[in-house]
Amino acid sequence: MIFDFWILTFEFVLDWFIPQTIDLVDSKINGRIKVVKEFGHVSVVVDGYQQSGDMIEKIWRKALTEGLINNQRSQVKKILILGLGTGTVLPVLSDLFVNTQKIIGVEIDEEMIKIGKKHFSLNKTEKLEIEIGDAAKVVSKINEKFDLILVDTYKGNIFSVTEFMPFLQTLEKVKISGGAIVINFLDFKSNLTEAQLLHLLEKPAKIVKVEYNWFAFV
Repeated sequence: MIFDFWILTFEFVLDWFIPQTIDLVDSKINGRIKVVKEFGHVSVVVDGYQQSGDMIEKIWRKALTEGLINNQRSQVKKILILGLGTGTVLPVLSDLFVNTQKIIGVEIDEEMIKIGKKHFSLNKTEKLEIEIGDAAKVVSKINEKFDLILVDTYKGNIFSVTEFMPFLQTLEKVKISGGAIVINFLDFKSNLTEAQLLHLLEKPAKIVKVEYNWFAFV
């Protein structure tokens, strides 16, 4: 019994303080996907960059809290997520947008969806419809409009949308009047400035910076 106790204690300490790779998945889209457990939290790493997990959830939570006032949040009924990944942002949406009736999550990599269901709570999220496919192509075929559109389309640290302005124009067509498009721009090298980001968008936007992420609220 004492031996078993120390074994369990050792495993607990190991699990809490030392990163443990609990799953490895080979993907045609993202290459090698690593699922890691550290400090009691699970995260997903691609090309050395964390794609999902507790840290990403906190970043999105802070960005959406600062970027949208309470009145705007209460009016959100339909949400479109481009770059659903494993569903890290879903708990944030549940907490901040209590009147949400429908969420569509688009993800190009089906392996990410499988990981989300296995290691996160993606298969337990109510009101969520999952679409597998390229974000730009899926959006071009959508016939409904959304109060809130989140864009987080990354492979590692690479923004995967090549034709950005046509893509943004397409998003405008599926956004309701008064709604918001929130685009996440990663900037690990700290080369980006707010002025450069506004120039890229070619329109007024509220900019919120959290860690290495710039969020544009269009």
